Amino acid sequence: MINNQKIAIITLVPDTGHTTSLLHFGRLLQDNGAEVHFFGPHENALLCQENNITSTTFLIERPLGYQDCLARYSRTRPFWREAIFNKWLYINYFEKVNYYGIRKQSLLTSLLEDFNPSAILCDGHQFSQTSELIALKLSCPVILNNPYGGYYVYQNDNHISISRISSFDKVFLPVFKKSLGKIYTEYSKWFNRNKFLSDEIIHDFLTQYWNNYYSNTDFQGLRKLIISSGIGILEKKYLADQITIPEEVFQVGPIPYTTTNLLSDELSNWLDQDSKPVIYICLGTMVKGIFPFFSTIIRVALTEGFRILWSYYKKPWKDSLDSKHLRWEKWVPQVDILAHKNVKLFISHCGAGAIKQALWFCKPIIAIPILWDQFYNAWVLEQLCGIAPLNWNSISTKQIQSQIKDIQDRMGRFRKICAEYKETEASKVILDRLSNFISDH
Repeated sequence: MINNQKIAIITLVPDTGHTTSLLHFGRLLQDNGAEVHFFGPHENALLCQENNITSTTFLIERPLGYQDCLARYSRTRPFWREAIFNKWLYINYFEKVNYYGIRKQSLLTSLLEDFNPSAILCDGHQFSQTSELIALKLSCPVILNNPYGGYYVYQNDNHISISRISSFDKVFLPVFKKSLGKIYTEYSKWFNRNKFLSDEIIHDFLTQYWNNYYSNTDFQGLRKLIISSGIGILEKKYLADQITIPEEVFQVGPIPYTTTNLLSDELSNWLDQDSKPVIYICLGTMVKGIFPFFSTIIRVALTEGFRILWSYYKKPWKDSLDSKHLRWEKWVPQVDILAHKNVKLFISHCGAGAIKQALWFCKPIIAIPILWDQFYNAWVLEQLCGIAPLNWNSISTKQIQSQIKDIQDRMGRFRKICAEYKETEASKVILDRLSNFISDH
């Protein structure tokens, strides 16, 4: 059994999406007798409180102007992302996030040595290699919690994240991309030299770090289990001819969600006080900026008789639109919101955690993918539930109205998928597998 095992959850990524899934996993282990402790950035302390998991947090520096950086990237059209902004974001955001995180490796190792974990639970996306290095030093097994989508090979040519770029653009893009990359590098070198030199130092540090990781690390002593919990069972059943799941991934159903009781009395009263149904909107923590479609959603929702609860890092509408039927919060306990009886619709960016929560509480989703794996996740929802995602570049009043009607017409199918999803609940399967995995160490 998992009783009395010490599980260290570690992450070096401040963003909520990477931490929520880990804490949800950790809560299952803690509820079944494990001693679970979180080690990571200060920004995740509130999430630990939400999941009743003790934590040791520390400061990880963020890239300068990172919110403006993400806002600019979020609003960039697909062609220009591929042409230049992917490189720009990599230099100005991802390399710096990696650099600042890796610099905390020695601190994190020291904290874990004091904790002496039976196993390390970490994210299967970013910094998993750093986690593996720490695990090797501590002679400790690693559990990689991998949200679905991360290990899949897409086989369908009409995949949404690919099809948004035209055939002409696909032919023209490689040449244009190479030329713009050179222009960007030369411009930075001559007109923003201090930043260019700073970026080069970070790039050289990371290159040396990863070269050392791949060439000088002996992985024979590393024991690793990759777990993907959630919607993967449905993907294997309904989409097996369109995706490939590597054999090394332990594919299981969802871990149950339970409410946290962190909903404030004021917000709870607002949700309860009116007979109008609520649309809950959350676009995750990586999407930044104000988009034109924000006001479109508000107008349609109010016209159709809904109230709106919007969770975002800043107020997403102008003061002139203020209404008793609109409420903005910087943060909400999302599980509690989706569990509420008056929340009838979820407008989401389609992060992995958001989809799992929505299906568990049977809240239909209007999908507006904006970044990275969100397009794949939205495509999966479309295949399972029949509701096509919206293109954030061109959302109209008519499209929102049509989506609301389509969801109402397809609720029978959606409820069937949600019921099937909950039937694959995998707590016991996961606990048994982890117990055997850790005890074999």
